Amino acid sequence: MVEKIHKILFSPVGSNDPLGQNNHSDGSLVQVIKKTRPDEVYLYFSKDFAKIESESHLVESYLRVVAMAEQLSFSITKLFQTENLAAGPHIFDTYYSEFTNKLTTIIDQAEQKYDLNTPLEIILNISSGTPAMKSALFIIASTMNVGQFNNCKFSSYQVSSPASNWKPAKKEYTKELYLNNPDSTDHVGSRAQQVADFNFEKFLTRRKAIEFVKNYNYDAAQSLLKKDSVDKITWALLSYGKARRQMQKNTFLKGPQAQLLQKTFGNKFLVPDYTSKHVHNYKIADELYEYLLNIQALAHNNQAADFFRALTPALALLFEDALRNSFCGLNDDSIYQHTKGAFGTIELKDFPKVRSYVYTHLGLNTHKGILLNSVGLLRTYRGCYNKKVPINSNFNKEKIKEIYNTMAYFRIIEESVRNQLAHNISGSQQFDSKVLKTVSARYPKLDGSLWSAGQLLIDLQDLNKLMTNLKRLSQLIYPGSQHALTYLDYQELNHQIAEYIDGTKKH
Repeated sequence: MVEKIHKILFSPVGSNDPLGQNNHSDGSLVQVIKKTRPDEVYLYFSKDFAKIESESHLVESYLRVVAMAEQLSFSITKLFQTENLAAGPHIFDTYYSEFTNKLTTIIDQAEQKYDLNTPLEIILNISSGTPAMKSALFIIASTMNVGQFNNCKFSSYQVSSPASNWKPAKKEYTKELYLNNPDSTDHVGSRAQQVADFNFEKFLTRRKAIEFVKNYNYDAAQSLLKKDSVDKITWALLSYGKARRQMQKNTFLKGPQAQLLQKTFGNKFLVPDYTSKHVHNYKIADELYEYLLNIQALAHNNQAADFFRALTPALALLFEDALRNSFCGLNDDSIYQHTKGAFGTIELKDFPKVRSYVYTHLGLNTHKGILLNSVGLLRTYRGCYNKKVPINSNFNKEKIKEIYNTMAYFRIIEESVRNQLAHNISGSQQFDSKVLKTVSARYPKLDGSLWSAGQLLIDLQDLNKLMTNLKRLSQLIYPGSQHALTYLDYQELNHQIAEYIDGTKKH
């Protein structure tokens, strides 16, 4: 059988204790005592009040009157400000340490005195004392940072201002003064109210976790929150985001957490609704889609060096699909991909005129194929256009031009940054317009004009602008397809995670 809760009140004594201003109402201390009916009362006196109380015992005497009138029974222990404590009315951190130490001692003594069958409640009056004392107690109440005490419940109380303007004739703390106090009449309710549970430390932790999520750092959010502090759906969403950032989505989809998300959200976060007729290989398209989303995360976090390093494999895959999707006949039967080296090679079996142009232009023979990188694919694309290879029905000549010109734009970006990144330059602001002019001359637009080196230099300083152009290229290559980064770019996923973390959404 669980015994009655043993209540311990800790309260600073302020200038309006035990009676309020002009002695016309209860002070906050008295209101909290009447509301909570504690078994023990610990009073903390600052240096100035300690001297007065030591000489007069006014506060203790008045609380005895309150106890008799309200039929209460509580012990009173006086605590005094530590000697040489450097404290001011608005310097809360000094009192934070002071109160933490004193509360730790109080709780240690109580836990030694009472067994585990006597639960303890520590009541904090956060309406008495100086502003610094109130702030310190609020933080302690919010963090409950007074040691590890398994048998303790913490609660805090605040007191509203009185409405009465009654002023007594007497100034002494007497029984008559208490009984005639408007706060002592039967019909007047208590002005002391328990503060709603609010764990400030938990609040800050969750705010920080949400910031990590907004920056696509799901791993850091999990490390901060810990698995047992959030529900299963929140943890599964974080695990899913982490798996996607690590390009391990398919592995995640085979596990039990994916089944939980499937049950909760359906396919919303798990399976992109690609338009199959525009995608030659779902697996490759899905991996490219996830890869582009990771590049977008790098752009969001302004991680320039990683962003530019990640461009090369994405461009190789995008350019390959641009070639495959734009022209008739360049399907899986005519383009073979071999995973050799970092990129691999492709071999064109059809269209002798195109094959002849590419081999001559690149100096390759029929046994080597075409190097599967952005420059080889870009020139192949131009070769198909120049040799008037039939265009697929989903495209037209103007769209082919826009695709090629955007490919050329990114080829310039890729080539202009490669050497500089090799020399450990991580900031996009350090690119040279002279280099850009040289590279833009190598990859002119289809009408022969060059990309503006000045505009390229501006774009290089804005990763989000580059990401917008990359999305545009994806939309051109996959017309009408959800592959065009319109399905889910982490934003909705992040929004869901944030709602679950801060508790605004429950399953």
